[in-house]
Amino acid sequence: MMSKSCVVTGNIWTGDPQNPHAEALRIGGDRIVQVGEKSDVVPAKGEEIYDFGDCLVTPGFTDSHIHFGAYARAGMYPDCGAANSLEELLDFLRAQVKDAAPGQWVRCINFIELNWKHPAVPSRLQLDSIAPETPLLVSHYGAHFHIANTKAFELSGLWDSRDPEIERGADGLPAGRLFDSGADAMIKAIEAQYETNEALMSFSERALKKLSSMGIVALHACDAPSYALGERPDILQDLDERGALPMRVFLYHDELPNFAIRSGAGLNGGHIAYAGLKLFADGSLGARTAALNEPYSDKDDEYGRLLYTDEKLMEKFRAAQKRRIQVQIHAIGDAANEQVVRCMEAVQKELGRPTFSYRLNHAIVLPEGMPERIARAGIVVDLQPIQMWDDRNMAPSRLGERLYRRTYQLRRLADAGVLLTGSSDAPCDDPNPWYGIGIAATHCGLDGSMLQGQNAGQKLTLDEALELYTTNPWKALGAKDGTAGMLVPGARADIAVADGNVFDRAPENICKVKNQATFFEGRRVF
Repeated sequence: MMSKSCVVTGNIWTGDPQNPHAEALRIGGDRIVQVGEKSDVVPAKGEEIYDFGDCLVTPGFTDSHIHFGAYARAGMYPDCGAANSLEELLDFLRAQVKDAAPGQWVRCINFIELNWKHPAVPSRLQLDSIAPETPLLVSHYGAHFHIANTKAFELSGLWDSRDPEIERGADGLPAGRLFDSGADAMIKAIEAQYETNEALMSFSERALKKLSSMGIVALHACDAPSYALGERPDILQDLDERGALPMRVFLYHDELPNFAIRSGAGLNGGHIAYAGLKLFADGSLGARTAALNEPYSDKDDEYGRLLYTDEKLMEKFRAAQKRRIQVQIHAIGDAANEQVVRCMEAVQKELGRPTFSYRLNHAIVLPEGMPERIARAGIVVDLQPIQMWDDRNMAPSRLGERLYRRTYQLRRLADAGVLLTGSSDAPCDDPNPWYGIGIAATHCGLDGSMLQGQNAGQKLTLDEALELYTTNPWKALGAKDGTAGMLVPGARADIAVADGNVFDRAPENICKVKNQATFFEGRRVF
């Protein structure tokens, strides 16, 4: 139940640079009405008190780039991410197809060979050997490529497809791999079989509770159905009507809507709102489809690929900007980041600054001088610090030592004046905000060790890392009220509570912080 009034005490980090710390705050309804020292915020008789001692109390967290629908649906499919070799993977897949009914699709997710002692990707023929009659699709952890057997190609109608995203061998037959949107027909067949509204409701509610337990109170959810990363706003609406949506969700879609709408509506009320257009400029480092200006270090004939020409990309930017629709675009390789910024600069020269800032998502490999260009163009960068840890073995081999040191330029971006947000890209990576905060502020991994091969001088301060997940995401959306993502009078009472005073913890232990309480609109939801 929502308290009419309550007092929260603890080591409060407000997110307000003018008054960054406090000891107590008072909640009235869904808003914060008072913030100060304990002597100033004295509980009234009968007023509920939440005393968190010396534990850090912060504004609730926002994940600024998440594929929520895919994160929720991940629980529907067998997870093969624990396999440590090709043999273990094939054994796992064999067990999944053993009891499949005739014609039943089997999809397994989170295949990741990048940390194996002997990395290898199964072929179509190897999948045929364990599933000759069962359509089988194995999805890579980053959702940018999949592997399928012959039956899956036949039933989906892709056996004779000329789609360039489907890899073919010297004999002209499918090799098994499907990149980016190449697997769309298979994904749709699988969704039709498994993803009923009832199942989606159940798994979505479970996922929301898990995210809430991490201190998350808002999501920027990115829709990309052809990548198996589709969103279902209607499911979220149904949950909201039942009172089972303990956070706000801002939705980005991969096509411009065919009706009149703009970004920004819903920032001041409601739990679900349209936020903008989501695009992809390139693929991923893991699949070697991220677009680089030089060959991959471990495959010297591969540069990755740009998904648009400059002309087509600028056409999409113009159309969105004219309609006051915000654009968030995925770009990982230096060639992709260079193209995206070049096109944003050109469109802004024509049309002026957009109402809602362009958002550059990932920005992992940046050419020399790019942070300063991004700052001059007023572009927001959406970071995923957790990927510094998850890609620690794969990225150096893909990029080589010199290019790898140009990745994750957090400090240079911040010093250039770029607005930075924090996110997870879940289900590709773990959405626990404290993982991202800890890595961004310390360059220590989840095991406490320093990340090797990267420039440790690129880390942020702890205050800056907290801003990635609290105040900055609201600025990125275009919130104008001056209180969003803060713990100040008039702000929404959305709060996260850590299990200790994080500012006193050793750097190697910040990723180990646990969230012990979450408040959403003034009520404790975890």
